Order: sequence, then structure tokens, then C-alpha cells
Amino acid sequence: MKQSGYQAVILCICLTLLFSLFLPRALEASAAKDKRVIVVFDKHIDKKPLREVKGELHVEFQHIPAVSVTIPPQTIRGLERNPNIMLVEKDQLVTVKNQVIDWGITKTVAANAWQSGLTGKGVRIAVIDTR
Repeated sequence: MKQSGYQAVILCICLTLLFSLFLPRALEASAAKDKRVIVVFDKHIDKKPLREVKGELHVEFQHIPAVSVTIPPQTIRGLERNPNIMLVEKDQLVTVKNQVIDWGITKTVAANAWQSGLTGKGVRIAVIDTR
């Protein structure tokens, strides 16, 4: 009986040591799995919901009401339910070589349109694809 009692105590000590070694690493790994996403707002950027989920802001876009932010994955659904947020999607980092300004911006003279203050609000566009 005494021997089984000692074995139980030793087993408890071993399990405690084992958990104390691996639990902090497991918690660090789960914290490291935060997701970098793009959050697109309906009308204007509202940083309050991002602060509430402890988001880390990376980029605030100039011409659209959107931000790039790193947030805990369990908070994504809550942001998607926010009526002021239109979209939450994965932010895929892309690297570009040898191109500084998108050719389409120069070709369409987009900078003039941006300065004009026109937003396209109220304009409807239809595309018919016959293929």
C-alpha cells in the first residue's frame, strides 16, 4: 500500500512538471496564431471595434475605408457581425518587383479623379458576359 502511495505521488509530481514545461509553450503558440486581415468599413474607418479586440493596426488605406490589422482569430466573427464593417478577409502579403506605380493608375489618370472629389456614389454599373 505504501509503495503504491509513493508511486502516485511521484506520478503527480512528474505530471505537474510535464504540464509546467509544455503549457506555457502551448499558450505562446496559440497567441502566435493571430491573423492578419483587411477590415473594410461601410463609410469611414472606426478604430473602436479594432481596439476592443486588441487589434494591432498595420496600414490605414488612403482611398478606401479599410485597414490592415492583426487580430485574434476568435474575434473575426464578431467583427463580421458589426453593421459598420462590410468585409473581413485574410491580408495576403504580396511583393512586387520592378513596378513602383500600377500602370493602370497612370493610364486612366486616376490621380485627377481622386482630386476631383468624385466618389462614384450612386452610380450603377452592369456587366453582361455572353460566354
